[in-house]
This record gives sequence, structure tokens and C-alpha cells, in this order.
Amino acid sequence: MEIIIISIRVSVLILLTPIFFMYRPPKSINGLYGYRTPRSMSNQTNWDLAQNYWPKVLLKLSIFNVVSQWVLYFFIGLIPALMIALGFWLINFLITIMKTESYLKNQ
Repeated sequence: MEIIIISIRVSVLILLTPIFFMYRPPKSINGLYGYRTPRSMSNQTNWDLAQNYWPKVLLKLSIFNVVSQWVLYFFIGLIPALMIALGFWLINFLITIMKTESYLKNQ
């Protein structure tokens, strides 16, 4: 039962992270938080574009990740569902980077 509560908390955190960045994006280039890559940190315009675009992509993929995790939970159990969701999360993380970098390159 304890692992289910932890899983719910992690799911909420996964969904709240992009929402936080949508409403509280970093205003100036920094090395502490926000979407930080060499391209996004190259100038203030790229920084602002990345901080606006990245959380939207992350939110869509996070919703997919949480929903798929809970659907899988009912079919294959919690632990296997969490392992698959972890794999999805790593893939989604790479997708957000590729999509945001592509977006910045095309601007």
C-alpha cells in the first residue's frame, strides 16, 4: 500500500513540474533551473523561446506517461508498470530535448 501512495505522489510531481515552469519560467539565463542547453543559453531570445515551449511539450508527454502508468498498473501490476513508466519517462525526456532544440533551431 505504501508504494501506491509513493507512486501517486510521484505522478502528481511529474504533472506539477511542467505546470510550475509554465507559470514561473526563469526570466534570465541561469545555470540553476529551466531548460538549459547551449542553444537555449546562447542568447536571451532563445532562452525565452525555450522557457515558453519546453514546459508545454513536457506537460503533454507527462500526461501520457502518468495515464499509461496507471492503465498498465491495472493490467500488469504496480511494479512492472512503474518500470515501464520509468522507461517512458526517459524516452519522453529525450523527446522534449529533441523537440525543443528543433524548435529553437527553426526560429
